[in-house]
Order: sequence, then C-alpha cells, then structure tokens
Amino acid sequence: MLFRSMNLILLTGQFDVIPVPGVAPPTTVQHPTGHGEYAGTMAAWIPTINAFLEELAGGPFPFGQVTVFKLPIMDGFPGTATHGMVYLSDAYTTSSMQWFEEILAHEISHLWWGILAAPVDLSRTALMTEGLAITSQYEYIRRQYYPALDADWVLWTKLRRNQIYLWYLTDPTTLPPILLPEGAAWPDTVNEQVVWAYYKTSSFLDLLRVTMGDETFFAALRDYVAACTHGECAFDDVASIFGQRAGTDLSPLFDAFARGTSFPELGIAFVPCDEDAEPCVNTVTLSKDVGTSLPVELLLEGADGAVLHRELVHLADPAADFAFTTAGRPARARVNPRQQAFYRVFSDAPGDVNFDGETDGFDWMEVVLAQGRRAVHDVETPGLYDIDERFETRLDLVTDGVIDEAELEVLRAGLGATAGGGR
Repeated sequence: MLFRSMNLILLTGQFDVIPVPGVAPPTTVQHPTGHGEYAGTMAAWIPTINAFLEELAGGPFPFGQVTVFKLPIMDGFPGTATHGMVYLSDAYTTSSMQWFEEILAHEISHLWWGILAAPVDLSRTALMTEGLAITSQYEYIRRQYYPALDADWVLWTKLRRNQIYLWYLTDPTTLPPILLPEGAAWPDTVNEQVVWAYYKTSSFLDLLRVTMGDETFFAALRDYVAACTHGECAFDDVASIFGQRAGTDLSPLFDAFARGTSFPELGIAFVPCDEDAEPCVNTVTLSKDVGTSLPVELLLEGADGAVLHRELVHLADPAADFAFTTAGRPARARVNPRQQAFYRVFSDAPGDVNFDGETDGFDWMEVVLAQGRRAVHDVETPGLYDIDERFETRLDLVTDGVIDEAELEVLRAGLGATAGGGR
C-alpha cells in the first residue's frame, strides 16, 4: 500500500527484490509481491540507463545504494524520485515498452535533475528539473535505438510533440515564461502546467543545444553538475555556466525565450545555384519580426533529403542574405525543425511548404493529402493525449491547428510564386 503526502512517500506490505547486476552504486528493483510484471525488464534496462546518465553527468550517482520501486497502476501516482529512490507505476506500459523504458530513464535522471542538483528557485522554474529529464529521455532513446539515423530527424520526431503542445494545446502567447516573475504562481490548468514545466523548458534546452553544438552543450551540462550538486544554484547560474562553456554571451537567448516569452516569425527565401554551376553558390535570405539576434541552423538538402550543407548563422539584422557553396545543387533550404517549437517559419513564396523556393504542384499535393488533419483531436476538452503527434506544422499555413480550405486558399493565391516574390 502507498501513502503519499507533499513530502512523504510511505510504502507498506511485502516486497520482492531483484538485484541489478554490474552497476554502481548497488541497485535493486523492488515490487509488491504478486505484482512483478515488468520488474525484471526494468532491471535489465537499468545498467544501460545508468551508463548513459553517468556519461551525461560526468560520474555515477553518489549514493550508497539506489532502489527502484515498480508499482501497480494507481490513480494520481505515475512516478517520481526522491533521494536514492525512484518510483514508477505500470501506467506507462499501456502505450509501448519503449515508452515505458523512456519514462524509466526520465525518472532515474531525476536523481540528478532535482535531487542531487536541486535548483534553489524550484518554485519559479522547472528548466533544470523536468526540462532536463525530458532532454535526457529523448537523448537516451535516440542513442539506444536509433544511433544510425539522422539525429535531427530522430529528435524532431520527439520535439514535434513539444511544438504541438506549445502552439495548439495551450496558447503560447499567454503561457508564462520559463522563469516565473517573483511571486507569480504556476499556470492554472493541468495542460498549461505540464506544457510549461516539461515541454517549453525542454524546447529551450534543445534550442541551446542546437546553438552550442552537442559537444559544448553536454560539456556545459557536466559543468552544471560539478558546480550545482549539493550546491545552491539558481537560474542565473545556469545561464552563466552555459555561457562560459559556449564562450559567448547567451543572455539574449535566455532573456527572450526563458525570462520572457517570444515566438518570432522567420521568413526564408531560397535561390539555388544555376544548373551545372561551378562552384554552386546558393543564397538563403532570412528575415525576422523581433529585435533579438537569433541563431538559425540552416539545412540545404538534396532532392533525396540528404543534407548537403549545414550551418549555424546568426540573424542580427531584420533581414540578411547568406551564401553557401555546396557540392551539388540543393533542392531546398530549411530551418532545422528542432528550432521550430519557438520559431514560426514561413517561406517567402506563400504556400511553399517544402521550402524549395517556389509554390507549385508538389506543395499543393502535400496540403491536399493532409486535408482534415487536426493538431488536437478533442477541441472541446483537450488533454495531453488528444494530439496528433504526426501533425505537420509546416503545412498549417494559417497556424490554426487544422489543415483545411484555408491552406488551399493560401496556395491558390501563391501558386507560381518564387523566392523574392516573382512568378
């Protein structure tokens, strides 16, 4: 039996114990007698999860022992973590075993993110607790199951959920900033609380990751662990630690997307080099509607989707041209979709949903085939599981969460348009 209050979890009854081999500190999975389903599988996953988290944090958990409690499904208690202990119910097995493994990685990661490295301003932000736990679970699954696939694509399949939650399940313009003002309360509704605490925070961390690059980002994470484990770190310390590791001032990003609320609109125009041109010099024009200098990772892709050129640029002015030389003629140029939880990206050619620099029948075909799709299924009383995780936000040309006649109207008006406004 489980008893729970704000700061106390009390388990009573008979528990069976499964030792986890080959891990430090000594770890066991314990479950109520008669409720051992999945417990052995969890014990088999833990060595890999711990090794991943050890690499992320720069060392093993500094506990004498760790106990993972596998619990049956109970209303209002899917899982949590405390000092050297993790609790996870069978609730997450109803989707898939990979999802269950992902959530186990999330909860175990909280032994770092929130227990050992516990921010002193927990009442104002969940960036380095839930945000880091989501970041950890996404990266764990990517490394464990999809290491041979393009990392951006794998992570975008995860981060697309973040974008849909932010844009359509909640109102991004009224959702509080990641760092709440002094004295402000957490959001009112469950949807807003979850999106604010878990998905807005992890989207910002991934924006930092794209800006800094993987090697620097994960080094900054280890710096954070070294500085803040059993320490008294606050939000400003995080910005300082990551900025020092990056060797650049990240405060504009923290100010715009974490201390404040910003969802800038980015325009992109793509003009590829002429056929058979040597060298092949391509031009991408970016524009923005905010004053903040924005890091933008551009991907120039071939007709088969292969990335021919990848480069991070900084858009400081309202608009700027960027030239790139490629080995082969690109078919399209687009902004890394991982950045599009915050950036709303539209082609300079209205209706150009595949970002090849012109609005044509290929764009029309994509939008027609997606007619009727909704980002959120239940529009009256939407919940966290009522979203279409494969909803293509780039096809939503009017940003209303539905692919319908409104998108076709944009396409009709723009058919034949090319980058720069020509026809």
